[in-house]
Amino acid sequence: MNILFAKDRFETSGAYSDNFLVSEQNVYLMDNHRLALWCFLQKLNESDFAQKINIMHIDAHPDLAEVSVDDLKTLAQLLKNHTLESYMNFKKEGDHTPLIKFDNYLTLFFELFKSNIHLNQTVSFTQKMGSMKRLSFDLTPIYLLKELEDRAEDKIFYNLDPWIINLDLDYFLSSQPHKILMYSEDYLFKIGQLLRRGLEQKTISLLTIAFSPECCGGYENALKCFRHINRGLKFNEKFDQFYIERSHL
Repeated sequence: MNILFAKDRFETSGAYSDNFLVSEQNVYLMDNHRLALWCFLQKLNESDFAQKINIMHIDAHPDLAEVSVDDLKTLAQLLKNHTLESYMNFKKEGDHTPLIKFDNYLTLFFELFKSNIHLNQTVSFTQKMGSMKRLSFDLTPIYLLKELEDRAEDKIFYNLDPWIINLDLDYFLSSQPHKILMYSEDYLFKIGQLLRRGLEQKTISLLTIAFSPECCGGYENALKCFRHINRGLKFNEKFDQFYIERSHL
């Protein structure tokens, strides 16, 4: 497991604070979903990656907040020469507030890298919270396992190019204030299995998972959900200790 960034003690994530980013092969785990854009760019920058990509976004929220033309221009310039540290500190021109947030990173990716993405064949599973924007195919939860199985089995319904699966754990929990897990352990285990199979088959080229602690009812709730998925996904077993020590569970 590669620890790309981690605070000694996890704090509130909010819209633009970051606590951790870890990776193993083509899987990235983070607290704040805004770091997913940085992960996408690592995939696009790989020397042997010459294909266009497909996006499946699984999240309680669409993450497609509006961005200004000025923000797009600023980000385009900043991305020409950046590190993870500089990415986390990108600011808007003028008011110097954070440029990349948990609700606009996907909009920024689609606008700046549209030539690399099959924009007319994107797939989303959301709980319709936040922006009313949708990706090309906005599907209901009953079809999630089937869609992941089709990706794992390389069934061609869209095109021949690989997929980025962009997952937020808050998709699986009820709304505030209860934040109760809405899906069974077996269901979450199966999701993990299908994600692992797709990664091994290379039909899924990148998997990003956001823990979004405030949207999941806390760090403990998010870890509980992830553990069920990870029974099938089999991400590095050292992650649990890393997470528990820093979140003081």
